[in-house]
Amino acid sequence: FFFQAEDGIRDRDVTGVQTCALPIYVNDAGTWKQAQEVFVNDAGTWKSCLDVLVNDAGTWKSSLYVAGSQEYAAGSSGSFTVPAGVYTLTVSMIAGGGNGSGGDDYGSGGGGSGGYYQNYSYAVTPGQSLSYSVGGIATNTTFGTLTCTAGGTPPSSSYTSYGAGGSPNGTNGETGNQSNFNCPAIAGDGASSLWGTGGAGGVGGCPHQSGSNGGSATGYGAGGGGGGNNASGGSGSPGRIWLSW
Repeated sequence: FFFQAEDGIRDRDVTGVQTCALPIYVNDAGTWKQAQEVFVNDAGTWKSCLDVLVNDAGTWKSSLYVAGSQEYAAGSSGSFTVPAGVYTLTVSMIAGGGNGSGGDDYGSGGGGSGGYYQNYSYAVTPGQSLSYSVGGIATNTTFGTLTCTAGGTPPSSSYTSYGAGGSPNGTNGETGNQSNFNCPAIAGDGASSLWGTGGAGGVGGCPHQSGSNGGSATGYGAGGGGGGNNASGGSGSPGRIWLSW
């Protein structure tokens, strides 16, 4: 049950009416002090409000709200508890990027970038517990009901293959650039992400001629570059989660 006072304050758990404005101040022996708690009279009994909402240009907002942020690195997992007064989280998150492959005479494919969400509005309630897991290279990232899948790693020794982008919104890596089998060819670049740069493809080489390794991705969620003949693909970059409220 909600009540609404004359100035736009309402309580979600206690009946009664109170008229005041926020911030709320009381006069203590001639000195005005800001109240740390708000009470309402419920049928003769004074009860503390669990929350007090104010109307800000047509939107009800909790007076207990304090802005904040949280960031989680690759390999971390656990539970996030929603702070008091928070009803919406802004979530940005990305899965790990795929590795580049190697081994093809004419340059192997690059890894795909991880799937991601950017500034996703996630409805929550204060005190709610949300599980999370941040993926490393080529590993999924999850937060609550959201899942970002990892960027793909292409098969080795195939210049026509590439690593697929993760879901949602990921980008595919490049295929090897065999350039009509001219030597030396260039392996495929890894896919870049919003928060990372894909690794460069190495020199493909040619049959009986070694190429070079693919470059590793930087930042978060990008794919590694493909490698050439007798060479390895580069590593993708890991996932990340950013929360704000």
